[in-house]
Amino acid sequence: MERIGIHLIAALSLATLIFTTAASYSPHEVPQPGARQADPEPWLYDLSLGLLAAYAFNFLVVVLPAKRKQESRFITLRTPLRIITNNGMDVIRDLERIARCPARRITEEHLKKVLTAINDNPHVKAHIAERLSQAESAYADIIPYAADLPLDLQECLQHENQNFLHMAFSEHKEAGYSSRVSVDELRQISERSTHAFTSLNEFALKRQHLGGWTASFLSYYKATESVRELVDKYTLRTRQKQMGKDRPRVSPIVYLFGIEANDPEFPYMNYPPTATDDEYVKGGSK
Repeated sequence: MERIGIHLIAALSLATLIFTTAASYSPHEVPQPGARQADPEPWLYDLSLGLLAAYAFNFLVVVLPAKRKQESRFITLRTPLRIITNNGMDVIRDLERIARCPARRITEEHLKKVLTAINDNPHVKAHIAERLSQAESAYADIIPYAADLPLDLQECLQHENQNFLHMAFSEHKEAGYSSRVSVDELRQISERSTHAFTSLNEFALKRQHLGGWTASFLSYYKATESVRELVDKYTLRTRQKQMGKDRPRVSPIVYLFGIEANDPEFPYMNYPPTATDDEYVKGGSK
């Protein structure tokens, strides 16, 4: 609204300047000898001219250099911004691959199925922590230049960095985490499987999964998408066809287990049985 008001005042000033200038050239009664012709609006012309001069000065000295500086910052921070904007989608696409679930538009229902199919084990948690640490490192790279970014984008970046998911998985970070972790390790059933009674005197091992984290992962995904929308807003000069949210995006960080050559079953077309139930497991086997 502030920008619109400034442009509106400038437009009204220009119209007033044109009107008063044209009015000054219209025929007037010739004054008596020695008498001075009266100016009907002596202050209106000067006011409009002063406002236009201030508008031009502000554009040339303040707005234009700030815009160039902002564009330069977006170019400088292109990689860390790309990491953060992709990270919410990247985490979910990784989990879809691990869970043998098809890539779908990110909804609460879809995410619930994916996380229910994910076995709760240290390898998965370490991988999630690694993904989040990539965004944390990218945010640290942005901080020295954050003051040159738009205020609303700064706020969204802070919301992403302060999301609960970062704190929840920080304890699972592994020094020197290797992207060579095998997909079998990521899919293995946790040794912490709990005992679930199936009848009065019998029980089986109940598979532990991440289904209870649905709201947290969805919140983090929305936080990264908010950053994406603002980055697109400030960097896309022309209308370009946006990639739909139901399609995987290209990420700057790819792990070996996610390469199609290492997963001959990909792409997955249907949800596995584990996506809709807890899948009781006997003896803690895979």
